[in-house]
Amino acid sequence: MNQDHFENAKAFDHQDCRLDDFFFQKPTLKIPNELKSILKLVLVISHGQASVERGFNTNKSISKANLSEKSMVSRKMIIDHMQKKNLLPSTIELTNKFIKSVKCAHQRYHFDLEEQRKKAKSDLRNQQLEILNAEMTELMQRKQLLVDACKNLDNEFI
Repeated sequence: MNQDHFENAKAFDHQDCRLDDFFFQKPTLKIPNELKSILKLVLVISHGQASVERGFNTNKSISKANLSEKSMVSRKMIIDHMQKKNLLPSTIELTNKFIKSVKCAHQRYHFDLEEQRKKAKSDLRNQQLEILNAEMTELMQRKQLLVDACKNLDNEFI
């Protein structure tokens, strides 16, 4: 290896550049084809399924007896969000407003469910009223036709 390879290796930043891009995309690195094929094998093996395995470790750490699937999914979503935003549990500010909001979450959930039930009942009643009004209009029209037919028959036979 020459001095250029050492300088390129020192300049490599693993947060901004992928290792396979560093080896195979840099025109300044002149790597023999035999070494490239070995590097490809090594890089494929090293990638593995680390992200999937991390997910299993997270699931294992949060799983408890009597923990529902919904709770586990919710916890996983929260953990993923915090990791994505580089948040640690200690960095979240626990204000009084936040604590009150969390304490009232269950109550708000039930209130929203009740509102949805009331709205569904109201919508059903409105639909039933519309059907009844349409039937009533149709019956009134039939009645008027019968009344007119009776008058016509009375006029013909009188």
